[in-house]
Amino acid sequence: MKRDGAGRDLALSIVRLSKVPRKGEYVVELSDGYGFRVTAEQVLRFGLEAGRTLGAEEIPGLEKAYAVAAARKAALRLLRVRPRATGELRRDLARRNHGAEAIDETLAGLEAAGLLDDRLFARLWVRERTEKKGFGKRRIASELYSKGISREIVEEELEKAFDRAGEVAVAERTARRRAARLGDLPLETRKRRIYTYLLRSGFTSDIAAEAAKSVTQPYSGEEDNDHG
Repeated sequence: MKRDGAGRDLALSIVRLSKVPRKGEYVVELSDGYGFRVTAEQVLRFGLEAGRTLGAEEIPGLEKAYAVAAARKAALRLLRVRPRATGELRRDLARRNHGAEAIDETLAGLEAAGLLDDRLFARLWVRERTEKKGFGKRRIASELYSKGISREIVEEELEKAFDRAGEVAVAERTARRRAARLGDLPLETRKRRIYTYLLRSGFTSDIAAEAAKSVTQPYSGEEDNDHG
C-alpha cells in the first residue's frame, strides 16, 4: 500500500468486492489499485460494497481485524483436532504465517473464553500419559516443556499426580506390560531390558531398578536354569 510520510489522507473508494469461493471472505479492491481481504462479518458490519468510501485510517483497522479473525479461525480448527497448550498453539499459528500481533490477540481471547488453559492441559496430559502410556515423571515433564508449559505448572501438576510410591506403582505396571512381551528370555536379560525400557519411559534409575526387580522375581528353579 502506498503511503506518504504523513500517511494516507485522501478517502478511497471500493471499486470491487469479490467473494472468495468457500472461504466466507471477500477481496476489497480500492480505487488506487490496492486490495485486501475481509471476512463476511466485516462486510456486513461495516457496510462494505462497491462505491463505499473508506478513510485512510479505516483500512489498517479492517486489515488488522481480518488478520485476527483468520488467526482465530485457524486456532479453533487446530483445537478441534486436539487440545493444545498456549505455547504450542502459538508456534503452530506462526508456522502458518499468522502475524505476532494477531496471534497475541487470538490467544488472549481464547484464554479469556476458557478455550486455552495450560494448567488444565498439563493435568490432563499427566493423567493420559500415566494411565495409557505408563510414563514416568521425567518423560512427561519433558513432553510438557516441549509444548511450552511453564516449569512451575509442570512441577506442581506432577507433584499432585503422584508421590514416589505412586510413581513406583506406575513403573511396575509398565514393567509388567513389557515383561509380557519378552517371552522366555533368560532372567537377567529380561531384567536388563525392562530396566532400560523404564529409563526411556522417564523413570529415574532407582525406580526403574526397583520395578524391574519386582516383576522379574525368579520362579522356583529359574535362576538355576539361567546358569545351567
